[in-house]
Amino acid sequence: MFLCPPVQMEPNSRSVVIPVPIVKQKYDYDCGYACLSMISRWLEPSAKVSLQSMLVKSPWTIDLCFDLRKLHPTCRFVYSTAFVGVREDYEALDFYKDEMSEDRERVSLLFQQAEAHQIHIKQRILSTDELKAHIDMGNVCIVLVDSNITAGYHSRIDKVESTSEKILSSLVLSAAKLASLGSNYAGHYVVLCGYHDGLDVAIIRNPSFDGLFSMPWAVFDKARHAFGTDDDVIVVYAPSDDAPKR
Repeated sequence: MFLCPPVQMEPNSRSVVIPVPIVKQKYDYDCGYACLSMISRWLEPSAKVSLQSMLVKSPWTIDLCFDLRKLHPTCRFVYSTAFVGVREDYEALDFYKDEMSEDRERVSLLFQQAEAHQIHIKQRILSTDELKAHIDMGNVCIVLVDSNITAGYHSRIDKVESTSEKILSSLVLSAAKLASLGSNYAGHYVVLCGYHDGLDVAIIRNPSFDGLFSMPWAVFDKARHAFGTDDDVIVVYAPSDDAPKR
């Protein structure tokens, strides 16, 4: 397997970007599958992968885990979540209510079958420092966020040296403004592939857009902890002999 090494963005700051290729979503429901395509191309750049047969119109994170296992049988990953199963109170959210009756049985069964399919689930919430540590080790993460919170807080990156002023401008975020973000949950998957400590930003691939984007950690954390996400994160380990053990 070929894997590009992480690209250090500035020599004198704690920052790193893992070069995950961008894949844009085609529909309003396939952001998770676009993220899977990014991961597949990161793991095996020469592989030709089709996700068409796997598409469901309301994919949950556990669906993505099963599909990732099918695509890459030897891939090492862990699914961390605050809740194992289907939360019935999510039916009150507009985002879930129309599909909940159809999804409930499928999703519950997948959780029950996960261990038999070598899908490792940990009921815990990953901290920001833990996410950074995974990036430091060359791992990447598929993260479920509330896109109503992240909207308007993407700063496109070409080179950090030339865009620092733009990134810093996105950090002017008062506590009151942060508290006001997000009014009605809208789930969306992104790939966390880097960070910059000096600018206090997460660096992501968002399948809604071309390019690489930074986002203030305060916004990113609020979005991934939002009611509706279950703090879902799939950590995909770098395919190397020295990757961390589960």
